[in-house]
Amino acid sequence: MATSAVSNLPEYAPCGSSARDPWYLVQSKPCQEMRAEQTLTRFCSDVFVPRYAPIKAKPLQRKPFFPGYLFARFPMELFTTVGNSFGVSRIVRFGAEVAKVPHQVVREIESRLAVGDLAIERETKFHAGDRVKVIEGPMRGFYAVFDYSLSDGDRVRILLDTVSRMPVEVGRDDLMLL
Repeated sequence: MATSAVSNLPEYAPCGSSARDPWYLVQSKPCQEMRAEQTLTRFCSDVFVPRYAPIKAKPLQRKPFFPGYLFARFPMELFTTVGNSFGVSRIVRFGAEVAKVPHQVVREIESRLAVGDLAIERETKFHAGDRVKVIEGPMRGFYAVFDYSLSDGDRVRILLDTVSRMPVEVGRDDLMLL
């Protein structure tokens, strides 16, 4: 197999995949959706990474709609090649069954993203001392005071209004600002 003079990576002949080949769900390595997409487009005719522009993003900055995942169409003969490609962690399976994605689902996602039909909700900003209500999870229905966001941004610390202000960590999406 020849190597590319530019990247020193193996050159692949296009796989010749057709509309009959199924779509597969491919998991990328962390933050490497673009690398996986670039690698897979060298030997698969269809690779789709749904992206959106965050509300406060730079004009050309687009983020993956499904972080860590992309869709690829290829013949089963390339299963090992795709799974071992740069930026690819694995091809998703459910037990021994490979996760095939129906063609209609991929086309529907593409069409909705093209017309802006998949709205990204504006993230609620919480500030220390804000009164909140837990609307999801095991603490549902409790009132609390927002304390601070944890390092990963998806989890927060709140002080539950119980006998004393008990600190609890919950998901940011589990809260409603009062």
